[in-house]
This record gives sequence, structure tokens and C-alpha cells, in this order.
Amino acid sequence: MSIEEQVMIFLTTVGKNASNRDCREDYQHSGETICGYVRAVCDAILELTSHFIKPPDFTDVQLEISTNPNFYPFFKNVMAVCDFNMLFTYVVSGWEGSAHDARILNSVLDDPNSGFPHPPPGKYYLVDAGYANRGGFLAPHRRVPYHVPNARRNLSGPMELFNYKHASLRNVVERTLGVFKKKFRILDGMNNYPLQKQANIVMTCYVIHNFIKRFDMNDPIFQRFNGNRVCEEGNGTGSNQLTQRNTDDMGRVRDNITTTMWAEHESS
Repeated sequence: MSIEEQVMIFLTTVGKNASNRDCREDYQHSGETICGYVRAVCDAILELTSHFIKPPDFTDVQLEISTNPNFYPFFKNVMAVCDFNMLFTYVVSGWEGSAHDARILNSVLDDPNSGFPHPPPGKYYLVDAGYANRGGFLAPHRRVPYHVPNARRNLSGPMELFNYKHASLRNVVERTLGVFKKKFRILDGMNNYPLQKQANIVMTCYVIHNFIKRFDMNDPIFQRFNGNRVCEEGNGTGSNQLTQRNTDDMGRVRDNITTTMWAEHESS
């Protein structure tokens, strides 16, 4: 069997969530052969992970921020696990679907072998309300409207302005995940694969996502999600298991940004 056909079998499996039986009929090979090549291609793509999923560059402010007066200089230190080019920069897989985002993050941060790219002092990731506001992670104000489409015209105070701009900037995360879910239908439900195989397949999907984004600028699904739509997400109340010191330090950073942002808004 040619390499091209092996890859097509794998892409059919992850892109269409095709079963082994579907692939047997489409490619006219035995179920054992299909299973073996899905595993082989998956393993080969996993070898490319470090080439296509790379940690962010903390030295420069990304153009999405530096060239937009709505965000710069307020969010000049923000980074994301997916960057503004809709590329994933860090991935952890293998957790059960019911695990809370904050629990997964805390586990990664506590593991010295996780390879997580910790932001240096003064830099931070932009996170949603499911995470606590802590050192290196800037969350929105809680119990304040967030992701409201018409908020730009109906802002009632500095915290709503901060949350609106926070949501507008973090929107790239929602769009990137939208592309990811559209491309890989297998994410809608694995076909009874063992947990480790599921984790491996998901990781290969992230690698393929980054490969397509880097080498196919005209991909129709990326084009469809390439915009700055702001969607309703509520006001988020999440839980917090972090130290008071970390929370207070990042709270001051957020308060300073909020105050400066509102002063400029009022004077314009």
C-alpha cells in the first residue's frame, strides 16, 4: 500500500469519524490492515509534534496586539496556548472529558516534566472565567458581563470595558477551536478506542491542524473562522484553588489595566 493511501485512510478516520468498516468498504482492505495503518500513521505524525506544536515566543508583542489601539498597550504582555495565527502552542491530552479546566491546568503546573511554557515575570496568558486570576494568567472580572455583542455601545463601567476587550482578544481561542472541531469529526465521538489511543489520535489532530494552518493559507475552514466575532459567553463564576498571594498580585495587574483603559475610554 502506498504512503499516500495510508495517510488517506488515517485522514478519513479522523476527518469524517469513519469506522473501520467504512474504511474497509472505501479502500477495499481488511479490517486488520486498516487498523494497522491507522496506528502506523498516527505514530508517525506523533513524531512530528515538537516540530509543529511549539511554545510561544515571550520576547515580542504579537502584531494582533501591537498594531491594534484597542488592545495595546493594555494587553501587551498577553500570550495564549493558541496564538493569534490560530496555531496551537501547547497541548495536553489524555484527561477524561469531565475533568475541569482548572484541575487540568493545576496538574500541568505542578508537574515539572509537563513541558508547559511558563510565562516569565511580567508576561501572562489570557484565560476565561473557568480559571482563576493568578500569576501568569489574566482572567476577566467575575460577575460582570462578558462576551456581550452590543457591549461596546452599552458599557456601564471600567470592569465591563475590560471584559469586553478581554473577550474580543481571547476570541481567537474560540475561533481556533471552532476550526479544530470542524476539521476532525472524530472528536464528536471516538469509536471505542482505548484511552491512550484516543489521546494519541487527538494529539495527531492538533499536529495536522498546525500543519494545515502553516502551509495552506487558503484553507476554506480557516477562512470561514478568520474574523473577530464576539459571542455570548455569560459572566462566568469558576472556582479558585490558588494562593491568596498569587491572586492578589494578578488582581493588581488587572485593576491597573482596567483603570488605565477606562480613563482613556472616558477621555476619547
